[in-house]
Amino acid sequence: MHCDVAQEDQVQAAVTQTLKEFDKIDVLVANAGIGDRSPAEEMTIEQWERVIAINLSGVWLFDHEVGKHMIRRGEGGRIVNMASIGGIVGVETGNANYCASKGGGIALTRCLAIEWAKYNILVNAIAPSHIRTPLIEKLMQEKPEVRAYFLNNIALNRIGEVVDVVGPAVFLASDASAFVTGRVLLVDGGHTAK
Repeated sequence: MHCDVAQEDQVQAAVTQTLKEFDKIDVLVANAGIGDRSPAEEMTIEQWERVIAINLSGVWLFDHEVGKHMIRRGEGGRIVNMASIGGIVGVETGNANYCASKGGGIALTRCLAIEWAKYNILVNAIAPSHIRTPLIEKLMQEKPEVRAYFLNNIALNRIGEVVDVVGPAVFLASDASAFVTGRVLLVDGGHTAK
């Protein structure tokens, strides 16, 4: 189903529809995200608010709705928030809104992990480096210097593929991570090791 993750009523409707179809939610992966690059001194409030609304408020709205369901159900659950290395380290000019949103998502993850541990709801985040998504692919085609910047910062010297995030997500969603909560799993090809 489709929804605007920044609209509370649409998030509530999506969760309600999911529960109608499946009766319960065991795992949430909050993975919506956008970028809207502009040097900080030129960034408009509209650019700032749009990225924050989707990347941070969207994560909060889904965590909140699904978390309430998991608490009511009383069987615990797993929440995996998609963060970014941009929430941990500074990245190229033009990402103040993106980095702030992802850093906020990391702080939210840690806070919810502490608050909801008593309900056996494990809340973690994945922080990838540059992953070949349609947005990143388009950016690299438009600006070849961006691809060079990415590769220069990734120790494995390659852009990550979507499949590189799958294993970590499965781990955090499974019983293999039953004693892991409040963590940020870096999936960054060694980017933050430098």
